[in-house]
Amino acid sequence: MRSGFHRPELDILRFFAFALVFFCHTCSSIRGDVPAAFASLSRMGSYGVDIFFLLSAFLIAGLLVREKERSGTINARAFYMRRILRIWPVYFVFLGVTLVLSRFTPVQFPDGAIVPMLLFYGNFWIMLHGSFSPGGILWSVSVEEQFYLMSPLATRFLSRNGLIVLCGLLILAAIVARVALSAFVDPGDLWFCTLTRLDPIAIGILVCLLLNGRAPAFGPAVRIGLLLLGVLCLFVAAVPFHGADPDLSPLEATLAYPIADIGALSVFLAVLGAPIAWRPLVYLGQISYGLYVYHLFALDVAKVGILHATGTCPFWLRGAIGLALTVPLAAVSYKWLEMPFLRLKERFSPDAPHPAAIRLFEEERRSPASG
Repeated sequence: MRSGFHRPELDILRFFAFALVFFCHTCSSIRGDVPAAFASLSRMGSYGVDIFFLLSAFLIAGLLVREKERSGTINARAFYMRRILRIWPVYFVFLGVTLVLSRFTPVQFPDGAIVPMLLFYGNFWIMLHGSFSPGGILWSVSVEEQFYLMSPLATRFLSRNGLIVLCGLLILAAIVARVALSAFVDPGDLWFCTLTRLDPIAIGILVCLLLNGRAPAFGPAVRIGLLLLGVLCLFVAAVPFHGADPDLSPLEATLAYPIADIGALSVFLAVLGAPIAWRPLVYLGQISYGLYVYHLFALDVAKVGILHATGTCPFWLRGAIGLALTVPLAAVSYKWLEMPFLRLKERFSPDAPHPAAIRLFEEERRSPASG
């Protein structure tokens, strides 16, 4: 096992998670123009969000546990300020732009969703009323923010063993919630509920605690095996069990999530500690928050433009143009919108002038911890 703070391989994993989601959304709104095989496979992409949740929980738990071990407590105020400076600028700028556009263009932003999205419980509104494009993509940020709200308090007041027990309870709660709520909510809508999405978050925390800040020294054969297992599990969860399809049955909803959890965990362990650091992919992982936030808007723009020009919209062309728009949008956002606020985070960095504290802050600066 080896230790470390910033892990470039996890930046690459972030981009992989984004790529899954991007593929899913490229195909999702034009099913009729997508070959059946691609339409089925695209459902795998929805589980990129689970990888984001697991990765975010792993990183945030590691930061908080190291801070507690170093100082004996958690500076919750500083933690919240760092999260605000990392997440809120892009979130509220995009929310504001899409809200304005919805008044003059076909961009969707229901009036009833405004307050829930502003107060970070938009995922529950979407669960009850349905998603909308492109702002509905921010539902997962609501789940992340709810996690951020509770995580420093749990870490401050619970021991390591207490946190492990809590994670077990969260996984159990997610299973019970999916079974119980499927009687009242369409199984597909459970996708957006915080209670039903607790397990990848809990698994990320568990992995952090059990590895104790270190990465497993797996050989290439084991990593390839884990990666194949992960992809297979995501395929099974998405295709035979229909993933997040609105028409899936309660049984499918109950079984698909834990299978996807195993897949997300396997992919994560296959990558964690792997000696991969190809700079273009590392950079794309570092701007993955913007890639995630802007990609649905870019795909919508591409679809409208292609339909206007040709009268039809091949999914591959929509994806190519959408990606060509998304990457520069995210790059500009990272440099001109996100980085000024990231530099402000230095005022709320860990107090102790210890090298580990400096590295801890550098890890959080690099980690969007978003989905």
